[in-house]
Amino acid sequence: MFADIALSAKNTPDVLETSLNSIRDLSDEMDALIARLLEFTRATFQEPKCEAVNLENIVKTCTQRAADHSGRSPIFHVTPMPDAYVDPILMERVLCNLIQNAVKYVQPDQTPEVKISATQDSDGLLIDITDNGPGIDPKYAEVIFDPLHRIHKASDESAPDGNGLGLAIVRSIVES
Repeated sequence: MFADIALSAKNTPDVLETSLNSIRDLSDEMDALIARLLEFTRATFQEPKCEAVNLENIVKTCTQRAADHSGRSPIFHVTPMPDAYVDPILMERVLCNLIQNAVKYVQPDQTPEVKISATQDSDGLLIDITDNGPGIDPKYAEVIFDPLHRIHKASDESAPDGNGLGLAIVRSIVES
């Protein structure tokens, strides 16, 4: 549609520029969506390569990344983490996604505050990430991890950007 407008606006520089900017912006969004779909596909079919890793280092990377991308100054409370036998690349994807969501889905007038802890016992590894966001309505509990499912409507101006793949990637990694 914007290409058609641009082609017909050869003598109207403002309309041409607006149309070309829209084409570029929509192309960037499509590129980001394709990248997330590829990540989802890789996560779904990637065989974990587990090794002993320091979870604190992964959490530090993820909290720094979330802070850098948030435009806010989130507060992180991280308890000492055990070493764990996990795939470090996949674990980083899981933790970064969850921590970024914890920072992103907080009311605009609130400072994001995220608590991260982990324990390991004979049953396995339990990582707990809690935040001061509004939470997820229990009626969405069954679908929130489905690919491309978003609770917020695309028309909701106040909804954070997203494509509905992050939690689907998390689930497929955890299940693998």
